Amino acid sequence: IALSDLSGKLSFVNSSFIKMWGYSDESEILGRGADEFWNDPEDARAVIKKIFDNGFYTSELKAQKADGSLFDVLLTANFISDSDGNLKALFGSFIDITERKRIQEKLDQTRRRLESIVNSSSVLLYNCEAFGDFDATYVSDNLYALTGYTKEEFLTKGFWASRIHPEDTSVVDSELQELIKTKSVKYEYRFLFKDGTYHWMNDESNLIEDENGNPIEINGIWTDITERKKAEEDLLLKHITQRAVLNNIPDMVWLKD
Repeated sequence: IALSDLSGKLSFVNSSFIKMWGYSDESEILGRGADEFWNDPEDARAVIKKIFDNGFYTSELKAQKADGSLFDVLLTANFISDSDGNLKALFGSFIDITERKRIQEKLDQTRRRLESIVNSSSVLLYNCEAFGDFDATYVSDNLYALTGYTKEEFLTKGFWASRIHPEDTSVVDSELQELIKTKSVKYEYRFLFKDGTYHWMNDESNLIEDENGNPIEINGIWTDITERKKAEEDLLLKHITQRAVLNNIPDMVWLKD
């Protein structure tokens, strides 16, 4: 964390800030302008202006270490006021998201390579949150052709979970809990399409974690297997019918003179 006066001059930084920016002591930092610690000083000045305008600000910024190297930071900032409501200082907290951004970029590159194949098939790529209702954060462009839903609909909070067949929710919940433990699962469930019909979906999910083992998101492959399930059911029914016929044939007795 860091504190600055209203002009942006740093008056306090904790040990995490010193380590994150690659300095050895706070004396190298205090008294300097906050804009000196970002890749683009204009970004820092714009942030300060937005805090003055709104009282609060959170966003990702590109920061610059003591050795000149760059890293990505998630900044959350707000004012500190006295008991009379007078503005006294600016407060900022920082999270180094460099590794998270690196992982996300690799995922994006993989996604782009696969999309050209996926968008012409019945296979859909997705990313979703690794908590709560596991809301989708990304779906490939063939979503509408496959399900009838638009991306705007599908990415709405609670949308995916609300369209799982009621009889399959316990299976899905169990598999998602298993995913957190094993990092990868493959399972099947019914999902409601836009036309009002339920389709059997095969879901291959993989958990993505940061360098500390904390879940970042889930990515996966979603395949419509309705025709395969129907063929399996038809085959099972055929076998049951054949067995029923055989079981009802009277025993035959052969007589020999």
